[in-house]
Amino acid sequence: LSQRALAIRKRVLGSEHPDIAASLNGLANIYCGQGRYTKAESLYRRALHIQELRLGQHHPKTGQTLHNLAVFRQKQGNLSEAFSLAERALSIRSQALGDAHPKTAATRTLLAQLEQELACADDLTVFTDGDAPSPVESDALQPFLDACCELHPRAWCRSTDLWKAYECWVQEHEERFPLSRRAFTTQLKAYGCRPDRTNRARIWRGIALLNQDR
Repeated sequence: LSQRALAIRKRVLGSEHPDIAASLNGLANIYCGQGRYTKAESLYRRALHIQELRLGQHHPKTGQTLHNLAVFRQKQGNLSEAFSLAERALSIRSQALGDAHPKTAATRTLLAQLEQELACADDLTVFTDGDAPSPVESDALQPFLDACCELHPRAWCRSTDLWKAYECWVQEHEERFPLSRRAFTTQLKAYGCRPDRTNRARIWRGIALLNQDR
């Protein structure tokens, strides 16, 4: 339906009418939800180009596309670019809509989330050869994974649930040297898991809890 609407608008209005940008944005959101990121990005960029050209760089609709593109980059893990895009969107929305507008508040919340995620990413430093974990440290997570988790490329679970399950497992087994949250995250990545975010929560992909009630 979105593709049909876009085709009609192009035929009637021309390829660079502002309403074309609205259709491109809607279709890009659909592609993003389907995981078709290459197509989504192309449409977002095209919509942004039209809006900047026809409406100006400080128009609320330009701010909307910048916000959408920032969320898109966040999902891809490109936090620096997402932060830059969100900053531009917030500046536009603050000026055009006011600080109290719901859309301005939404972009301000997004910017705060990205700031936190960038801080966490900076905190999770990559081990150098000299700082590599000892064999005991590198195996510290394996017993927990064997007992409570399943590793699979299509599996996922909420970050808070996974950490809570690890804390419960540590208490049950009276582990003397449990992993810190930072070390836990680093070890999960070493096992091929990767952090991600949905509209509702932070998640880990590549891992699932065997008992979701834990």
